[in-house]
Order: sequence, then C-alpha cells, then structure tokens
Amino acid sequence: MRPLSGASLLSAWEQGQSQHPVDRALTLLAAGWPEASFEELAGLSIGRRDARLLALRRATFGEVLRGFVSCPVCAEALELELRTSELLLQDPEVDAGGDFTMTVDGRDLRFRLPDSRDLAAAAVCAGAEEASARIADRCFLATTTGDPPPAALTAALATAMAAADPQADLSLALRCAACAHEWSDALDVQGFFWSEIDAAAVRLLDDVDRLARVYGWSEAEILAMSPRRRRRYLELAGR
Repeated sequence: MRPLSGASLLSAWEQGQSQHPVDRALTLLAAGWPEASFEELAGLSIGRRDARLLALRRATFGEVLRGFVSCPVCAEALELELRTSELLLQDPEVDAGGDFTMTVDGRDLRFRLPDSRDLAAAAVCAGAEEASARIADRCFLATTTGDPPPAALTAALATAMAAADPQADLSLALRCAACAHEWSDALDVQGFFWSEIDAAAVRLLDDVDRLARVYGWSEAEILAMSPRRRRRYLELAGR
C-alpha cells in the first residue's frame, strides 16, 4: 500500500469528480495499490474494500477521524472522534472471500459476498427493494439467472451477508449530549474518506497557487516537496 502523496491525491480527486461513489472507491484503491488490477480491486468484497480504504485513509491522514453528525430529534450538531484501529474489523490484506452457507427451512444454501460490481449493478435500480433483489440474484449461488429469490429469502440472505462481512456495515452508537437521544447510524467509509480527499485537494491547490505566485515554482516541483517543507515555505511567503 502506498499512502497518497500530494500528486496522487490530486490525481485521484480529479478523476473522481465525475464518478459514481462506487467508482470513486476503486479510484482511491487504485492509487493506494497501483500494483493491483482493476478486476482484482473490483472483486473485493465490500467489507474488504472498506478495510483497505480505512487503511489507506490512516496512512494518508492519520489514525483519528473527526466529523460531525446532527441529532435526528433536536438537530444538535455532535462532534465525532473515531480511531481507525477501532473501525478496522479485519486485515485489509487478508482475503476472506469464497462461498458461504446459510440455512433456510432446513436447507443449506450457498452465497458469496457482494463486491463493487454488484453495487454498480444495483445502483441503476429504481429503489432500495429492487436493488436488494438485484444483489441477492447476483450473489445467491443457488438460483439461476433471471429467477430472483423470493423476498423472504432475500431478507435472510442480507442477514447472512452482514454476519459474514461485518466490516461492510459499520454502525455507530450515538448519543446526543443535548437531549440524551440515542440512536445508531451507519458509517459510509467511502463517503467520509472522499469528503476528506476533497477538502485536502482544495487546500493543496490553494498552496500550489500561492507558492507558484511567490516563487515561480511549477506544480510538480511544489507537490514533490514534503508537507513540512511546503508549510514552511508558505509561512515564509506570508511574511
């Protein structure tokens, strides 16, 4: 894994601007694991994908994740401080893929975990129910193409997938300090990481613009500097 440098971060940010979130996640993974093929990255289970995104985020921005969430009852803004080590439930480099078995009405049925290709197929569906059925149809290995499983089996499959791949569905236990309301909310790993990438890219472009104006350096020269050296030049430029 390679942490995102200034140049690779800007490249991934520029490429991801017009992409669907499913593709953005793959763009970030490709930047962190340039030796991996697209097929290999697209074939990662969602849990393993998110584990890699968390590892890449830690290598790029550090251990602590900070953000805000609004209380659904009183709308109070709550500050979150999370640690990657607490969110990583599996080794991002260990493949826990393969077939799994679930038991329904006394029958053992096989399934696989969904990957980015399955999410892309579900993204074009009209609603959540259709999307769930599409993923079930693709991942349930005991059905034939074009013959989706019934709704009851789809629900059982979703439960079995969540148990087999808990990293894919991180849920945060939250409590409002203002009104004491308690609730749980899912952590969108890709979305959180991308918001940080977007903010970092804007700051980085501002730094490049300022240093280029003051010193006449090219973008490549500025991005090749370490963050510490770049900050020092920015301090000098502000005199």
